[in-house]
Amino acid sequence: MDMIAKAQGFAFRSLISEERSEQIDDAYEAALDDIDARLEKLRYWLGEAEQAHLTMLNTNDLSQRTEAKIRLSKALKEVDSTAGGLKGKLLNIFLELDSKEKLPIEISSADDYRQEMSFLREQIEVAESRIRDYLFLTTNTVPYLQLKGENMLIRLYWAEKTADGIRDELRR
Repeated sequence: MDMIAKAQGFAFRSLISEERSEQIDDAYEAALDDIDARLEKLRYWLGEAEQAHLTMLNTNDLSQRTEAKIRLSKALKEVDSTAGGLKGKLLNIFLELDSKEKLPIEISSADDYRQEMSFLREQIEVAESRIRDYLFLTTNTVPYLQLKGENMLIRLYWAEKTADGIRDELRR
């Protein structure tokens, strides 16, 4: 009788373990879907910001330029918010990674934000590439240097700060 009880207990634990494993798999898939959606949203708002920036650069009409600045500011607010939300989500996964570092550029309207917009694009592209390499590739092997130094979290932080800095300058 004791053997039967042990076998039933083992079978029950196995069933719980399989169910728990499925829950973990489902949670992992949901997290990946959420991260992917946030990356898509980040790319979308970057594109909107770049379009508004180009309009701002290529028009001499004051009202069109003002409208483009408003669109640029709105898009940058979304870039800032989306990058911050994505970074927060990833911080729950990558607890040991550095997530803040001094912004390596100065935000200035001297060249109508050309340098800043280029830097913003670079940060988002590098962050996305590193996130996809680490979370979405089947091998999940990433060079150590991509996880230290200017990692995906720092790149998202720089994207946040650049977007926010340009918005501040636009309000002046």
